[in-house]
Amino acid sequence: MRAQDKEKERKWNDDFVKRIGGYETYDDDLSHLFDIFQISSLSKESIVLDAGCGTGKCSIPFAKQGFKVIGVDISEKAIEVACQKAEEAKLSIIFRVEDLEALPFEDNTFDIVFCGGVLHHFPSLNKVEEELHRVLKEKGKLFAYEANRSNPITFLFFTFANLSMKFLPLGCVKRKFSVNERALSVKELERSLRNAGFTDFYFDSINIRNKGKNNSQMIWGNIRNLIFLLCEKFLPRSSKGIHIVLSCVKERKYK
Repeated sequence: MRAQDKEKERKWNDDFVKRIGGYETYDDDLSHLFDIFQISSLSKESIVLDAGCGTGKCSIPFAKQGFKVIGVDISEKAIEVACQKAEEAKLSIIFRVEDLEALPFEDNTFDIVFCGGVLHHFPSLNKVEEELHRVLKEKGKLFAYEANRSNPITFLFFTFANLSMKFLPLGCVKRKFSVNERALSVKELERSLRNAGFTDFYFDSINIRNKGKNNSQMIWGNIRNLIFLLCEKFLPRSSKGIHIVLSCVKERKYK
């Protein structure tokens, strides 16, 4: 499987942040996600790596709960905005421009690694998951949410985007999707994470919504919410949400 195209990923993220300022997630959805992971019950002495932090939409809630947070992202523009947001919120968060497949941190540095819609930007998961495993402490926890291939809406969106990228490049698709993106399945995530040295898996599916920044996005948001309602009513649990949520534990030493 091909490697992540770093330059295209960096450029796409920089352009995305310049265009709309990055993602802003609804507080209720993030609260629900944190409740699933039981974040409030974890030791506030924990050091959190927000891996692929973007503009800090999850780094800031972690810091508000009292955790020491380091956020890293490939996009210089995203990190610039994240620093501004942390300063406005009067929070002490370290933000750095880094590549998740070549992190500068020592082994066994972090108690928690969080990935908010990040792993599906890697065509191959092996290297990034091994690196996240390396920097986690023994018994450290990995929390993530990712694009859910089992959800029909996500599947159709990514299938259309991939076909468009290959055969009919459309401006709207290029703006919405990175060339590295793809939807992920529970089976692929569990297999690759287990190979990297993780265990004690938990999986579920939920909808994590991003706020609309203009009228067209708000109209789409209303349509999307109706689709979410129908999915939640009629689909099996693993397919109800557009996002897979997962947690697992670093069980063995990195080799």
